[in-house]
Amino acid sequence: GLAAGANDYLTKPYHEGELLARVRVGERMVRLSRELLQRTIELHKANAQMAVLANRLEQQARYDILTGLPNRRCLFERFHEQWELSTRSGLPLSCLVIDVDCFKRVNDTYGHATGDLVLRNLAEVMRRCSRRPDLCARYGGEEFAIICPATDLAGASQLAERLRAAVELESTAWNLGPPRITISCGVAERRTDVPGPDELLRLADAMLYEAKSHGRNQVWRCVGPGVGERVPPETALSTS
Repeated sequence: GLAAGANDYLTKPYHEGELLARVRVGERMVRLSRELLQRTIELHKANAQMAVLANRLEQQARYDILTGLPNRRCLFERFHEQWELSTRSGLPLSCLVIDVDCFKRVNDTYGHATGDLVLRNLAEVMRRCSRRPDLCARYGGEEFAIICPATDLAGASQLAERLRAAVELESTAWNLGPPRITISCGVAERRTDVPGPDELLRLADAMLYEAKSHGRNQVWRCVGPGVGERVPPETALSTS
């Protein structure tokens, strides 16, 4: 009986019509069970596909397709997070803004495909020169930025000069003729007179302008309100 684990049973004497009806019900239950299993499998498959699509859309929304680096939106989100962490911990926070020198001339001379190659190569050098906690991002066009948590002005200056020197050296192997590929960089550290991450980026951008206006292929850092100085090239050699 049912207490013994049966799904259904008949008592004798049984009616043939009732037996056939119960068999058909059993067959229908088996068919429905198989259909349910198939639909469940299809649902899990669809959910997995949706998860992949959602992840792809998230990547496109937060990462630059050309370089694979975080994009401007992701940069600002992470920078505000690091700013809050710096506020709570009291640790320093610095940022770099980087620009490819004479990039328009590269595009005009060799075409946009070559310009894209330069940006991808630069992104790779940035990944290699930066530390694991640093966030490298494409700021826009040929401009990039690096957020440096727990890093003071001296440490960020070392990173910037190391990056500048690496690009100057390695770009000779990028199979391009003149103009030589170089970068300029501006560096700024969080100070009490800097109210937020947006203003810190603007400070670094102002130092980038100084680097550009003083001949390009150099690093400038903010050492006080409205005061900048060039980072000596030998600074990169002092890194540990």
